[in-house]
Amino acid sequence: MSSAAYSGAAMEWLNAQPAPPMRADLSGLSNELAIKLIHELIDNRPFDLPLQANPPAGDWINHFYFEARNREKVFGSKNLRIGYPFVLTNMGGQEVAAPLFLWQVSLEPNQLHPDQWHVQRTDLHNLQPNYPFFHLFDALYATEFSKLAESVIDNNKLNVKAFGELCESVRQHLGLVEDGLPLSIQPFERWEGERSSGRLLWAAVAGIFPSLPRTQVTRPPLVAPDLPAETSDWQHSFTLLLLDPSQRSVIGAVQRNALTVVEGASGSGKTYLISAIVMNALSNGKKCLVVSKSITSLRRAQKFLLEKGIGECSFVLRDIDGDKLMLADMLRMSADSKSKPNHNPELFKTVLNKTQREQGKLDQAWEDIHKPFFGQLNFSETVGRFLRANRTEGKELLLSLLNPSEFTYEVEEYEKIVAAIYASEPLFRRFPTLHHPLNRLNHNVFSDFEKERGKSWTETQVRQLLSKATNLHHRFIGQTNDYDESLHDLFEQYYNDLSLYIKRIQNGVEDGVIRFGPDFEKPLSGSEKLYGVFSEKYKELVAAKERIGGIFDEMRQAYTLRRYFEFDFPTQFDPKNIRKVSELTKDFDAALKMWRRRVPAIVREDVRRLNAKSIHSELDFREQIKDLEVALDTFVEEFNATGLYQDPLRHEMLTIPKRQEFLEEVIAKLEDTQFYLRDFDDFYIWQKHWLALPPAAQKTVRALCKIKPQNWQAAFESWYLHQLLQKEFRPEFQWDDDTLSNVSAYCKELRQMMPGQISAKWQERKNTALKAMKSAHGADYKNWFGKDNRKLSASLRAETLFHLHMHPLTETLPVLLSTPEVALDVLQLSKMQFDVVLVDEGHNIPKQECYHLFELAKHLVVFGDARQDMTPFAEDDILEFCKGIGAKSMHLDYQHQDTPEGWVRFNKIAFGTPFKRMPSGRSALDSTVVVNVEGRYDEQHGTNEAEARQIIDWLNLIEPTPTNTYPI
Repeated sequence: MSSAAYSGAAMEWLNAQPAPPMRADLSGLSNELAIKLIHELIDNRPFDLPLQANPPAGDWINHFYFEARNREKVFGSKNLRIGYPFVLTNMGGQEVAAPLFLWQVSLEPNQLHPDQWHVQRTDLHNLQPNYPFFHLFDALYATEFSKLAESVIDNNKLNVKAFGELCESVRQHLGLVEDGLPLSIQPFERWEGERSSGRLLWAAVAGIFPSLPRTQVTRPPLVAPDLPAETSDWQHSFTLLLLDPSQRSVIGAVQRNALTVVEGASGSGKTYLISAIVMNALSNGKKCLVVSKSITSLRRAQKFLLEKGIGECSFVLRDIDGDKLMLADMLRMSADSKSKPNHNPELFKTVLNKTQREQGKLDQAWEDIHKPFFGQLNFSETVGRFLRANRTEGKELLLSLLNPSEFTYEVEEYEKIVAAIYASEPLFRRFPTLHHPLNRLNHNVFSDFEKERGKSWTETQVRQLLSKATNLHHRFIGQTNDYDESLHDLFEQYYNDLSLYIKRIQNGVEDGVIRFGPDFEKPLSGSEKLYGVFSEKYKELVAAKERIGGIFDEMRQAYTLRRYFEFDFPTQFDPKNIRKVSELTKDFDAALKMWRRRVPAIVREDVRRLNAKSIHSELDFREQIKDLEVALDTFVEEFNATGLYQDPLRHEMLTIPKRQEFLEEVIAKLEDTQFYLRDFDDFYIWQKHWLALPPAAQKTVRALCKIKPQNWQAAFESWYLHQLLQKEFRPEFQWDDDTLSNVSAYCKELRQMMPGQISAKWQERKNTALKAMKSAHGADYKNWFGKDNRKLSASLRAETLFHLHMHPLTETLPVLLSTPEVALDVLQLSKMQFDVVLVDEGHNIPKQECYHLFELAKHLVVFGDARQDMTPFAEDDILEFCKGIGAKSMHLDYQHQDTPEGWVRFNKIAFGTPFKRMPSGRSALDSTVVVNVEGRYDEQHGTNEAEARQIIDWLNLIEPTPTNTYPI
């Protein structure tokens, strides 16, 4: 056992050396007063001693006074005490400076002299042993000094003889050196742990000592944080108070779970909800215990019960002895009360069934609309996010650019795309194009290579491939040109050959006409043929015609062998008919000349269709053209083998010109790549990022790059969430107005009937319990519930009532509101288990003071606000303890304070208060004062003198209070 197992408050009792202004050496305040005080305390006498507050004691006493009044107002306990005598030693591995006993005292200012005070002690002030010290003593040394210390105090009086014997026993057991005479007073010598042995120091320290329970619990309980509770005996979850949705969810969780943790900021309605849970529990016949360090919180929780007419079921236990008379009066009045509440059980049951039925419909709709719809977002939050994004950038921007079927609409996809947009937008602004020539490069250049190596490799490949492509291109140009010229020469020779025939025919006709006259062109008649036998002239004429006809036949034969153009010669024709020959020759000459004019176009067309199979039959170019085709195919294979471009080169070109065009395109791409390698460094960053994006993100970013909206993420969110909502929408998400109206009407009727139902239920149970007690324990009944209970219980200890008769007490007062000390010291003595135990402000209660609540409760509910915890990482309070063992927290999401609506967002950002709120109707302009202060900021001290002066002026406007108290 080490002292580290104790709470922070207990540690203040274990290390209570003077530490102004919280604690001061009594001799340091006034040596004369110290002697008188110790004598009066030892002699058990009330006193009122004057105290002159000289510096610096005056400041300490002022602090004692205001701090004690403040704590009494907030916590309901008197914390100004005098500790005496002190044990200074090492226990459990830690230095201890602990008083053995502590006496409550009070301070009152002198009404006439501001520096004079009165130290007072009355019969209402208690005397306590140092519980943590004696508990640690017993745990370390297996003793029973705790019981012995309790026996020293008899009815709040000190047994001087037993006191002296106890001090001597402690000294001897711990081997302490006695410093000072027994029962004397001397200045406190600070213990630094330097001496080899401890001391029993007869000195006294006055100051603020936090309230502690008598019972010290240091071993945490074994708790299953997710253990379900028995829910079959809970009839309903309705209450008398109007609740927001998050508060209603808590009530449902309380009924289902054995342990519930509820967190909410200041003003979120925690104490209000505690009262609502108590009301629901009372209606279900459950007993409740409300625990809080703050007496103000307990009274506020009770106030809601009083306002709803069921306050007679509750009682606030601040101090078991101090509240004994008030408790006796409450029990007597409750026992004497015989009036029957106005309650119709059948009508209540009918209204309850109707309300539960309609509320069930509403709860199901609420559950559907608030369960996770898109990741952690529910349907309403998803719609809200869509509307916010759509106001910024409309969903229509991407409607025509993205295909909804290509997205899965999952949170993981959404988050990846949002991250891609966030990273892509600044890169795109730096490199604003998606069609850069370097896009052609293989992705491995960016994924497998570092930037410098990738650039060097690309430059080398481009240079080599461009050289090969250029050489091949020159071969294409040369071979095509050779073929073109050869074809021109072939056609020119063809033309010349036919032109020669035509010229010979035309010259022959011309010579014949000159020599033989016009008759030369006429066909031969029968008489001319006869004359030709005898006439030489006619023989020559016939020979000339036959010669011209022969040339014509040769020309026709030459044309027939190579018909490069269309001309029709008659099938039946007399070649000696010179006129006909002349006419045909003239027509043929015209056709030949027309063909010659078309030769360039014919050659171009032939070259355009040039391949290894279409080569002119009279030209010997087949091998050269085939070599070109093979060379291009080989180049393409080599190009693709290098892996320079992501998309391999492909072509289905059949003709040489088309292949040349393809090669020129490749050269152009290579030249573009070579030219734009100057952008490689910047492009490398973009492309490496781009290739890392998933396909859906690439499509989205590409679309956003096209439309270039002002807010990229909003443009994507509006489109994406619109498609998601269309895809996943269900009719159950729509509210049913009739159900809302019915629930509102039925709940209102039920709230009107519940006070009577609660009073009737508990009056019946009270009467049964008191009747049984009166029969079995008549004397105890008279002492605590009878007409003279004040007188009869005056000499009795209140603990006996809680220890022996907890059942009739809680049947009469089913709601007890107490401090942790009372719950630990008194209530657990009964061994009774409350149905519901609620802990308010759990962040302010040491976990050691709440360990026992796990055994006291069937349903334990811990409320708190981790943001108000001064030591959030220490896990030294009950809230952090419950969260530390794995209990899941529920959060109150609505702000209930009457805060001006203009402050809601500010408070959310500054203090983390809920953004959801109940409407107040107040404007921030009605409650806010804004003053523009001109001043100079002092960086060294972190202050602005002008601002400080303005704040002081505002503070001076606060009117003084009638009494000298510290305002809370």
